[in-house]
Amino acid sequence: MYSPFYFYFEIRPDKDYSQMVSVSHIGKTLEATGMLQKESSVSFSNADFFPWISIGIVHQKNNGYNQKDDIELANLIVIVGSRDNDEKQYLDLLLNIAKQLQWELVDEDSDEIIYKP
Repeated sequence: MYSPFYFYFEIRPDKDYSQMVSVSHIGKTLEATGMLQKESSVSFSNADFFPWISIGIVHQKNNGYNQKDDIELANLIVIVGSRDNDEKQYLDLLLNIAKQLQWELVDEDSDEIIYKP
């Protein structure tokens, strides 16, 4: 999905979304970066000093996903960032998260796998 205004990324276990991880574990990983603030158990945004970013922790199933606050397990992190900012800032953060989880980092604009454990 391409937009002239936004970057779209996803962090996932693999192309089949085959591994489920606790939302709590993913949330702790995101919080530990120091660059994000928790909005809800499944939603994060940028800290005041970091460029605008919106992150959702979801359960992907059958080409759709559930992002309700009460999900306990997830297999996908969806990310939107602004093209007004340097993409490298986002990639540094997202690579760190992907490496911590040992999941893939994918650029949704091109379907390029940026990182694969």
